[in-house]
Amino acid sequence: MKKMNKDMKKPSKGIIIFGIIFVLCGLNCLKGLTVYFAYRTATPYIYKSITIRTAEMEEFLKEKIKENPEKKQKTTKNFKAIKQDIQKYKEKYINNKTVPLSIIAFLVISLISCGIFLFTGISVIQLRIGARQWISISFLAGLIWILSFLYASASTVLNLPYFCGH
Repeated sequence: MKKMNKDMKKPSKGIIIFGIIFVLCGLNCLKGLTVYFAYRTATPYIYKSITIRTAEMEEFLKEKIKENPEKKQKTTKNFKAIKQDIQKYKEKYINNKTVPLSIIAFLVISLISCGIFLFTGISVIQLRIGARQWISISFLAGLIWILSFLYASASTVLNLPYFCGH
């Protein structure tokens, strides 16, 4: 076994815990993979739910507006547009198995953030010289990760055909 140099410092328990926190934050950033696969899995269920709710609403409104021909014509036209949007949604996200750009961007940002956090945690534990700069970069990566998560969440909801009409 090699003896440690007297110049080499052994990290304190606080530094080790601090480094482990960064490693755990990096592993937390892997949620991007979970979001990606969850979206791919949930898409058929979203389509089925939208289809059922649209049919239920159409039947309900047919009963309510039987005596008013103007509203009936307008409602029929609106439901045709909604059904076309639903069909486009099915074609794009189920048949072609596409994933929205916001989810793909979140996945990429998650993987990059994960790498930055892991590298920072290891640098802190090893007491590398550039660890302070990597801590700052990690905080920036975490902020970007959070903002991209919020954007992906909001845009995924807005990608439903009922709300935005693809």
